[in-house]
Amino acid sequence: STAVVNFGHALSPTLAMGVEVPYANRNGGFLDDFIDQFHMFINTTRFFRNMSSKFGNTFTVRTNGEDRLASSHGQGVGNVKAKLKWWPLQWRSRTPGVCECGLAFSAQVKVPTQRREFGLTSGTQDYSALAHLGIPVGKYSAIWTTAAFTRLGANDTFSGWPRREWMQMYELAIDIGFGKH
Repeated sequence: STAVVNFGHALSPTLAMGVEVPYANRNGGFLDDFIDQFHMFINTTRFFRNMSSKFGNTFTVRTNGEDRLASSHGQGVGNVKAKLKWWPLQWRSRTPGVCECGLAFSAQVKVPTQRREFGLTSGTQDYSALAHLGIPVGKYSAIWTTAAFTRLGANDTFSGWPRREWMQMYELAIDIGFGKH
């Protein structure tokens, strides 16, 4: 399970900053069992759940049989993310609150709060640059898209494993509204 808290503040109509604090709890409880039963029902991969005891909590990374983590229970706040967003072109929908759209750019830095041996962070900083575009569609709908590039810091947990230094992400969201309610 994960809970994420975002704190933000607008410095001006076009510039904002924020902090994101994610809390994660790795547990093999009833929800994991439900997900496993669903995967069996649709006859797809079980992601090795059948190799763990029922409601078990197996949180390990091993290389050649050697554990790479200091704990088998990954929980807590592994990192904090600082964000800065610049929104130079703003387009709003005809209906207030439906689409705070336009063109925006943001930068993010993820900073670890735990040692990497506890498994919730790499132990190093990650840096991201994002471009966002939102377009109002009609009176009650909108389309948003985001492209992001992230440079990952080193992660000794996975040393010797094939791993990319640069990651990319693309997202498209369509919000369709049929009326003001």
